[in-house]
Amino acid sequence: MWVRDMVAHRCRVGLDFDGLLFEFYALILAWRYNLKFEDALYIVRHHWPSPLLEKSWGGTGEQAGALVTQFYRELNFSKIELVDGAEDMIQTLGAKYDLYLVTSNAHFTDDQFRALFNRLVPGLIRGIVRTNMWGTKIEAMLANDLACLVEDRFDYAEPLPLAGLKATVVDRYPWSYGPRRNGIRHVATLASVPWAVDKLLAA
Repeated sequence: MWVRDMVAHRCRVGLDFDGLLFEFYALILAWRYNLKFEDALYIVRHHWPSPLLEKSWGGTGEQAGALVTQFYRELNFSKIELVDGAEDMIQTLGAKYDLYLVTSNAHFTDDQFRALFNRLVPGLIRGIVRTNMWGTKIEAMLANDLACLVEDRFDYAEPLPLAGLKATVVDRYPWSYGPRRNGIRHVATLASVPWAVDKLLAA
């Protein structure tokens, strides 16, 4: 099932999709420039200047948004696999918390996302929280009662503690790193995420 019946109140944890669970940046780079995935992944991990596509490629934010929409319309969701360690992380977190996918992708991807996660981790993702409906990730988290967000971008995580929210940042990309903050834990791998979330929510 996509959404399970609630048997008891459990903390809600949000999981970013692009960049955290899915190699979005490498795949869209390979798609746009007809690169091998391995070459695109190396560029993203070592030379990609920003998670904002318009800063990496040029053009406007609207043009970058149109490219992302085209990318997802052409993407074959039936062949997507999550990054290494993502399924184990979701299973471990899902045993203790209610998990929600956090994304700004267009609504036309809803059915594909449901099918993808039901195929890979059935019953563990309770729903989708779309940040573009609320304005910011803080507003989206507060509106949907999410206590903690697992992210790959420090700039998204940094303001969350000011609103009483927690974040775990996986240090995967150049933009993942940032100064230590109360309410934010950095981890090197997805395997460490459940430990970090437990520590944050127990504090």
